[in-house]
Amino acid sequence: MSDLTQKVERLIGELQDEDSSVSVRAAGSLVQIGKDAVPALIQALQDQNAEGFARMHAAEALVRIGTPEGIKATVPVVIQALQDLDADVRRHALIALGNIGERAKDAVPILVLTLQDQDKVVRHGAEIGRASCRERV
Repeated sequence: MSDLTQKVERLIGELQDEDSSVSVRAAGSLVQIGKDAVPALIQALQDQNAEGFARMHAAEALVRIGTPEGIKATVPVVIQALQDLDADVRRHALIALGNIGERAKDAVPILVLTLQDQDKVVRHGAEIGRASCRERV
């Protein structure tokens, strides 16, 4: 196993750290690694046993790296995260969708539903995201 592979695996594990500063730093490091981190990030994103925050950090890293396969894997998971019980996960999902931009046009119907969210910040983010998608598509 190469040093890079070991580093990526360690950072993927750190995405699930309870200390948000550790998970945010890990996501940033994975973004710096770039395309070589994409397969592991996609796997982390699709891990149904992972905490919502770990999956959202993986999504945000994939969006920042910006490869087509990373974006393609991210959009459905982020759309699903808009229905998470945790408002913070829903907020992160909205940020990820905003960063994806026009490639997230499939999210427009759920963004409309998210306008009815119990959380004021989530509702506001949904309105911004919906307006952004309308302008771009």
